[in-house]
Amino acid sequence: MSGELNKAREFAEEFLDLAERLQDPALLVGSYHALGQTLFFPGDLTASRSTVEKGIALFDPA
Repeated sequence: MSGELNKAREFAEEFLDLAERLQDPALLVGSYHALGQTLFFPGDLTASRSTVEKGIALFDPA
C-alpha cells in the first residue's frame, strides 16, 4: 500500500472511531464510505464491500 493510501486509511479509521463514539448516523455513513474506498483501491474488495454495505444500511435519505 502506498504511503498516501496508508495515511488515508488511518484517517478513515480515526473518522469511523469518532463517528462511533458520537453515534452520529451521518458521520457513520461517511466514515464507512471513506474506509471502504481505502480498502477498495489496494484490492481488498471483500472488506471494502462489507464496509460500504454497513454505511448503506445506515443511510436514511429523509
